[in-house]
Amino acid sequence: MDTLELILRQSNGAILIPLKRAAGILGREPQTIRNQLSLGKCPIAPVYMGRSVFFRADDLAQEIDKAQQQPKPRRGRPSKAQQATHQAGRG
Repeated sequence: MDTLELILRQSNGAILIPLKRAAGILGREPQTIRNQLSLGKCPIAPVYMGRSVFFRADDLAQEIDKAQQQPKPRRGRPSKAQQATHQAGRG
């Protein structure tokens, strides 16, 4: 099943999704998204209706697909192989 279809199913077919529900779909806190919007760093363009903030369902689906394609960085100290590669690059 396509990501967009899943989002439309969760939102009962709504094309514009309110900020709180969009935050739940993305797995983020609503305040985090508000902070990103105020700093101009939100990866998804919002749609404003009065004072309410909405996001397009297809934009949310694209953001989820993009996040799934990117590998998560490994946490902690680099392995010896990674350190050797990094040191060899310095020359």
